[in-house]
Amino acid sequence: MSDAGIVGLVFIVALGIGIWLAPNARTTLPSVHATYYQRSQVSLLVAIFAQLVAVTFTVVAIGRTRGIGDPLSSIGWNPNRYIGSCALVGLGLAAVITIALTLTFGGVSKFRDGFAPLSILLYVLTTVLVQPFMEEYYFCGVLFIAVSERFGQFGTVALTSLLFGLYHVGGYRIILVFLTVGVVLAIARIKTRSVAACFALHAAYNVGILVYGFLLGR
Repeated sequence: MSDAGIVGLVFIVALGIGIWLAPNARTTLPSVHATYYQRSQVSLLVAIFAQLVAVTFTVVAIGRTRGIGDPLSSIGWNPNRYIGSCALVGLGLAAVITIALTLTFGGVSKFRDGFAPLSILLYVLTTVLVQPFMEEYYFCGVLFIAVSERFGQFGTVALTSLLFGLYHVGGYRIILVFLTVGVVLAIARIKTRSVAACFALHAAYNVGILVYGFLLGR
């Protein structure tokens, strides 16, 4: 199995174990003090933490064996001048997708907990920071490099975006949305040569989804 395949397997299995360890975090946040969304987000944080630890350990071990270097530079983290422009692209993409879903399906869901501070904090920690970091580390980092070594740019965009869409398990609408996001992220990776810029795009996209959900959700 290739290095990307090993990391990908760890990426999926570790997340699954994390989810199994904390199904809804009911024992972490008593239901009398927390909403269902808050408990589920704490559960997600536990799952992503397990994923982060496992993937980091695997990448470091592979890096030492192959003499690749540190876990960030080896996958092309490369923070550069494109971070700000990619963040703007992420906000614009969120607006386009929100409008498209509103016109096609009659609307988007409003953030269920309103302006509850704890819910917004958990959203920022999980959906804006940690989750995009883990996903871009693998899809625009480890996987992108492995695929680009065997396929051209078109093949890399097609394969990484398809896997990114399928990774977000849900109905066809969810897969289609994330397939679109995956295409934009893959193109950004090619144009900027920076996983950090892709992370900024993804994080800004998730911020936009939250904001536009407040404005247009029902």
